Amino acid sequence: MKIKLLTAILLSVGIGLGAQSPLEDSIQLFQRQLDSIQNKLDKISAHLGELAQRETVTLTQLDALQKKIAVTQELLKRLTAQIELRNREISEITTQLLEINKQIQQRQELLKKRVFAIYKYSRVFPLQALLTSKNIPELYRRALNLRLISRQDKKLIFEMATLIKQAEQKRQSLLVARSDIERLQRETQEKQVALESARNEETVILKRIRQEKETNKRIEQELKTSRDKLQQLITDLLSRRARISGNENYIEQNKGKLIWPVSGTVIARFGSQTHPRYRTKTNNPGIDIKVRPGASVQVVAPGKVVYADRFIGYGNLIIVDHGVGYYTLYGNLTTISTIVNAELSTGTSIGTVDDYLHFEIRKEGQPVNPLEYLAPE
Repeated sequence: MKIKLLTAILLSVGIGLGAQSPLEDSIQLFQRQLDSIQNKLDKISAHLGELAQRETVTLTQLDALQKKIAVTQELLKRLTAQIELRNREISEITTQLLEINKQIQQRQELLKKRVFAIYKYSRVFPLQALLTSKNIPELYRRALNLRLISRQDKKLIFEMATLIKQAEQKRQSLLVARSDIERLQRETQEKQVALESARNEETVILKRIRQEKETNKRIEQELKTSRDKLQQLITDLLSRRARISGNENYIEQNKGKLIWPVSGTVIARFGSQTHPRYRTKTNNPGIDIKVRPGASVQVVAPGKVVYADRFIGYGNLIIVDHGVGYYTLYGNLTTISTIVNAELSTGTSIGTVDDYLHFEIRKEGQPVNPLEYLAPE
């Protein structure tokens, strides 16, 4: 009864219990990133809604839809990572809580003995010390010992209060973590449904492009316009390009021996080809390589990244300047893992691709056949 009363008193004691853990910092950082990606997705969805009100299909609409798919996939990856972090947190908190409860039990046993001793001897010991001491120094030593015992009791009570408070906080943290996992799992399911819906919508639009003659012609024209804009971009880059030391003639010197940007099968060659996604007839300025999902893309020669962003008709696009008028282009990327102005060495990974890689080599702005520069298949 006395122990229960003592425990109730200890629970009411407020004690500071330290700072936030690194794991909790990571979880909060991930949550901020999730919020940022969700905000980006909301803007894309709003833009898509505006585009969908138009009666005709355009490359802009397709590009926005593909961007929505890519951002939703990124959001799903982050949600999965956040759930893993929360599970780690729950595991760590559970272990800590078990250890705290073990320490509480040990101290409860000590306190039981001390409460019993205090109840039985608290009035006797001081009087006994006074009556049985032979001299003043001995009485002083006994009084000092009694004071030390009293301090030890206070320390034990303080430790119990700290542990009980910690245990309560850990239990609250567990509740929060489990509740957050349930929220994240619900959000993950919703995003998976949204992703499937976006993919179905893309399939419908692509089918429409391939079947409707007028739509096909319009997309074909927009692709040509997009390539003209890309040509203009490369012309602009050429006009303000800084020379890159040490890379002169690398591509020329290694013509026919360059490494492949990705492992796969060439499904569209240089020149007049059918576009692999839109099935439109177009003059392909590069090659398209079918890959396994998530394939890593590597730069074929040393150079400097001069463009790394989306480009209508090319999806996620990276352009690398290799000096002396040579550029390589890597389009339709699923992810980009480099930044503008990054200096790259041969074989550096610059992103991943899930479907096919569109790869170009440009010399003084004009497309050349990549198969003449890459090592034999």
